Amino acid sequence: MTEFRFHGAASMGEGEIRPFQQEGKALLLIRQGGRLYCLDNKCGHFGAPLATGKLTQGAIQCGVHGIAFSLETGRVTNRPRERCRPIGIYPVREEGGDALIDLPASAVS
Repeated sequence: MTEFRFHGAASMGEGEIRPFQQEGKALLLIRQGGRLYCLDNKCGHFGAPLATGKLTQGAIQCGVHGIAFSLETGRVTNRPRERCRPIGIYPVREEGGDALIDLPASAVS
């Protein structure tokens, strides 16, 4: 596991989406329901950036094709028959106003 610190997470408002790069990997940090979520910033359908999508209750919806992914599991929530891979989600916790995020070493390329 690679743990890294995302500075300033405490300043994120409810419903805010912040894209960022960590070791070449495109990620998102999202605050919903007072909780932080970290996930891939790449749709499992055609790889479009999810940061330009819409946040719905418990999911992020791709702005290109409308496929929604669960913030909890990374699985498709609205079109189960679609041929679409789940997206990666990563454990995150808040400490001292920052987000500490665990990425498996194999996820960083």
